[in-house]
Amino acid sequence: MTVEILYSPSAITGGGIDSSKFKEEFVSGIIDGANTEFTIPHSDIILNTLKIFRNGVYLKRDEDFVIVADSISLFVAPSVGEKLIATYIIN
Repeated sequence: MTVEILYSPSAITGGGIDSSKFKEEFVSGIIDGANTEFTIPHSDIILNTLKIFRNGVYLKRDEDFVIVADSISLFVAPSVGEKLIATYIIN
């Protein structure tokens, strides 16, 4: 895994992106050490903007997780107490 600094909506608005389209949210799902299936509230995301963080550590798509529409499948289940955050831009 690679560590990456989380960017803020103000950092992307200078490029002409409407900041209301930037989302930073906890993913939905049970974090119990066994569950690997989670969802995000939007399915209309711009895929190359999606970033998933596990306790602040950046997860790489196709190495640490896969996504189909609004469903995220992690390759390793998060432990109890860990936090999963998704950042992305919606269409």
